[in-house]
Amino acid sequence: MIELNNKYKIGVRRFGRVNFKGFLTLVEAETRRWLVVLGQTLLGPAITAILFYLVIEIAFGTDRYSDLNVPYEQFLISGLCIMICVQQSFSHSSSSILMKKVMGTIYDLLTSPLSALEVTLAITIASAIRGMVLVVFTLIIFSFFSEIRIHNYFYFFLALLLSSTIMGAAGIIAGIVSEKFEHISNITSFIVTPLSFLSCSFYPITKLPETIQNITYHNPFFVMIDFFRFSVIGYQSGSLNYSIIYLTTLAFIVWLISFMLYKTGHKLKN
Repeated sequence: MIELNNKYKIGVRRFGRVNFKGFLTLVEAETRRWLVVLGQTLLGPAITAILFYLVIEIAFGTDRYSDLNVPYEQFLISGLCIMICVQQSFSHSSSSILMKKVMGTIYDLLTSPLSALEVTLAITIASAIRGMVLVVFTLIIFSFFSEIRIHNYFYFFLALLLSSTIMGAAGIIAGIVSEKFEHISNITSFIVTPLSFLSCSFYPITKLPETIQNITYHNPFFVMIDFFRFSVIGYQSGSLNYSIIYLTTLAFIVWLISFMLYKTGHKLKN
């Protein structure tokens, strides 16, 4: 242990207060973890989104909501893309932490010369990369079914970055507090999936009762979907400034919670 501490001190002196080499290595390792199974992490979610699109298009047609200012198929595609983005970003970080706990390799991470700041940021960034790559890949496939035009590229990548960062950090929290994969499955099944489905991914918010609308406007999943939808098709139900401030603040808060949990070793050092 003394030797490990000495190595850690040497690393701090060599790289300053941040271990950039270790940080980038962890980002690369986490990214490689999903790159080696592209069929499961990239192709599978994309096909799921396309199946949703085809079923809804065949069942209801393109004039499902004639009161929209944009074609319904464009409205639907943007909602499906951000929906799978938040789900897969959460899945990556939560499974990463829990898998390390179950396999016992979490101790290697805890004793490595990486701070809680570096570890949580690295895993969150890898989750964000996965979510963003998945959306771009899915949009490319969707371009064979419908014309895809990005309304604003800056807001497009900002919406993806904020949304995937929030869910990546949330996944770290879920992975830390969970003790087995059933716990993660329950969180995904009863919280993440229902909220992403019921946050206007498939329908405009105007179809909800007014009381439910007022609540939905502050639902983080709705804000993520609404902001991303604006970046793609230029249609937004809420406020652009509110979306940016809300999601930026939420991203910092969720990451800060994951940082504090990891730093204190909650359910990690037992």
